[in-house]
Amino acid sequence: GPVSSNLTCISTGSPATTVTWMRNGQQLSLSDTYIPIQTVTDRRLSTYSNVLVIKAASSDVFGHTYSCTVTNAFGTFSMALTAFTPPTVTISPHETPTAGESFSLTCTVTLAEGDYIVGDSGSPVQWKGPDCASINSTLQVMTNTYISTLEFNPVRISHGGEYICQATSTAGTIMDYAKFTVQIPIECNPECEYGDCVATNYCKCNEGWRGPTCSHGINTFVILKNDDQSIPCTSRRVDTDVT
Repeated sequence: GPVSSNLTCISTGSPATTVTWMRNGQQLSLSDTYIPIQTVTDRRLSTYSNVLVIKAASSDVFGHTYSCTVTNAFGTFSMALTAFTPPTVTISPHETPTAGESFSLTCTVTLAEGDYIVGDSGSPVQWKGPDCASINSTLQVMTNTYISTLEFNPVRISHGGEYICQATSTAGTIMDYAKFTVQIPIECNPECEYGDCVATNYCKCNEGWRGPTCSHGINTFVILKNDDQSIPCTSRRVDTDVT
């Protein structure tokens, strides 16, 4: 989808200044890709925050040198800025864990050459989710890449929900989402002897086996006593001479 980056240039002057945005020395034609936004930050000093929002469906607009040229009756001033490609952020895996198991979410942040993470939170990668405060996280740092892992050990029902991984660099803020529910473990009591537990107290028997716990062979007869306890007994062939 489209990615975006913001370039900011602060201008102060009296009389008021006008701002022109340029790319590689050529004046920009403003469009849906290049959107200038000007905000007054101090009217008394005629101070303005000039932001160029760059929106694009591809990366061709990034990696160029942009300049903010400020002009009033007393002169002109220019400041060069580089628009980096915003970082990519990816969360994996997207699956449904079972309560009681170990589970983890990994967020991979990749920066463009020359870009760097900014922020004063103590970690370049930020997680948001239902129970992040109680979950251990680790961070691996490589060249232009940060890998942050949330470790659920074990994962609980309360951990289910939407998790957001966010990173802010000089090129902008980007995030990715992962949503999962935690399923309740399936148990069979008593255990399935020759089959699989496919639902609570329900065994799917292997070929050649039957019964509630898959403990009776297909050639086994079962005698039921009054207390519903089953007693397997195997039939055998008896040849009798008839005279």
